[in-house]
Amino acid sequence: MKCLKIFFSAIITLTLFNITNAQEIKRFEFESAYVEKTIETKTAGIEIKTTKKIYITEYGNKMASYDTEIRNILMLNTVDSSRSVSITDGEWVTAYDPDTNEGTRMKIPFLDTIGKMSEEDMEKFGKQMAEALKTDITDVGTKEIAGKTCNVTKAVTDMMGMKTTTTTALYKNFVMEIVSEGMGTNVNELVTKFEEGIDINPTVFEAHKDVNIKEIKSRF
Repeated sequence: MKCLKIFFSAIITLTLFNITNAQEIKRFEFESAYVEKTIETKTAGIEIKTTKKIYITEYGNKMASYDTEIRNILMLNTVDSSRSVSITDGEWVTAYDPDTNEGTRMKIPFLDTIGKMSEEDMEKFGKQMAEALKTDITDVGTKEIAGKTCNVTKAVTDMMGMKTTTTTALYKNFVMEIVSEGMGTNVNELVTKFEEGIDINPTVFEAHKDVNIKEIKSRF
């Protein structure tokens, strides 16, 4: 059953774009942290490398991710880059481009319901997700990443003959590593620095005063 809990946590992280639950919910099993992470994605003719600096407080209720993305389009022999900032505060998510000072603010209302699910419901939901995605999940053991001992699972999804294998390492419900191969795409996500239990400057959770924020309605 532990692998289902880990799978559930990974699904939430991957499909909800690192959005947290409601204010009274503890998303992670640590109160605060500063994290540095790299994500490398390779598809046919395109390589993307993203560097993330992540600030976490209030057990994940507040998060801010400052990202730099470099895109290498091999077929065109071109390289370009962009920056972005994503700030989560409870059910509200603010995302903006620090170069153009344009951004959006959106509320994700159903996260409160997910966050209040019982452990039994979480186990059931994780199992249903695995079955729906035709995914076989196994515990792999533990692995040390950035000085933290992580629980590792392997998920193999076979949909319409297309197989994807994803190995995920979690530390206190935070994704420390993902290695995924399948359907012409390779993804390597790895935490390179993890400082836990530190004081976070509250200004990192605030958009710059010059940023033009437009509130939009959630698609969920």
